[in-house]
Amino acid sequence: VVIKGDQIVKSIRVEGAEPVSIARDHEGFLWVLDGKKETLLKLDGSGIVRFSIGSSGGKEGQFSDPADVAISSRGFVLVTDKGNSRVQIFNQSGVFLAKAGPTSGVKKVLEEPVSVALDSEDNIYVLDAERHAVVKFSPDGKHLGDFGKEGKGPGEFRGPRGILVSNGEVFVVDAENNNVQVFDLEGNFLRLFGAAGGETGFSGPTSIAVKDGTQFFVSDTGNGKIKAIRMLYTPEPPSTV
Repeated sequence: VVIKGDQIVKSIRVEGAEPVSIARDHEGFLWVLDGKKETLLKLDGSGIVRFSIGSSGGKEGQFSDPADVAISSRGFVLVTDKGNSRVQIFNQSGVFLAKAGPTSGVKKVLEEPVSVALDSEDNIYVLDAERHAVVKFSPDGKHLGDFGKEGKGPGEFRGPRGILVSNGEVFVVDAENNNVQVFDLEGNFLRLFGAAGGETGFSGPTSIAVKDGTQFFVSDTGNGKIKAIRMLYTPEPPSTV
């Protein structure tokens, strides 16, 4: 569904597919995850399918319950392959390039990756619902660390669902805590916004997108709405005059 302002201006229907995530690349193509067939589709601006990638399975280029798709600044396509506990990376032609996860030595780095985002340096941030954590990788898939844990307090998650990186900050949507928590790129907690509610609060939010550096859109799934939120950045008061 294409929305301009607060009005639906166009709908794109992909017959036989069940879209679970969508991303738009720099050339205007749409990359859509089909949860029904467990494939990744590349569509042009009018909704015509150019080609599809993958099938059900655990091999390279195959998916098991894929959940999210994102595009890097260099045009690489990243898919959270939730059932296989990994993130797969493809080029614009759909050729498999690399993966992040599932193991680092004897430790399992990813358990249930549900969402993925990238910073300006193309570092990869993966939201892991099972571990209640954000896992950070370098552009070539090296594990750099993670942050977050299960709980209700600041910097803690109960139902993490969506992630976004914007202006050097990491935004995490928590469906159970009904809020969005904000961290710096090293994982230090900065602030949070949102609470349970109807008109001004959230009910099971699942994803977040950014229009510019200050306006964000949160899918308030439980209330059946998309809510536009304007962030106000206030500088610290001067310590001396």
